[in-house]
Amino acid sequence: MVLQKPLTSRVVERLLTLALNHASNPIETVVDRFRRMHSLSPRQAAVVVSLATGRTTRTEIADAMGCSEKTVDAHLQAIFNKTGQRSATALLVAPFQLACHHQLRPPE
Repeated sequence: MVLQKPLTSRVVERLLTLALNHASNPIETVVDRFRRMHSLSPRQAAVVVSLATGRTTRTEIADAMGCSEKTVDAHLQAIFNKTGQRSATALLVAPFQLACHHQLRPPE
């Protein structure tokens, strides 16, 4: 799995701008809400945070997490299965869409 750096940078920048303009949530808080919603393990959430902070290859994620690339692959497959996302880009967008939707909802 490899995302193109320019695309990833633009996507992350735009999503962070949207999420942080509509909410005062840091990345970890946004991902934590997504983690709880989809019953992701803490290590699976760490993979999502790694993607959201610009790590785009299995090697970069594995190095940051102190695990093997095969472990990253296993985490990604589990995340895709739990969330219904089909790509790393869709996975990257989903937590921030959730955060924006949550912050823009009218009060109940």
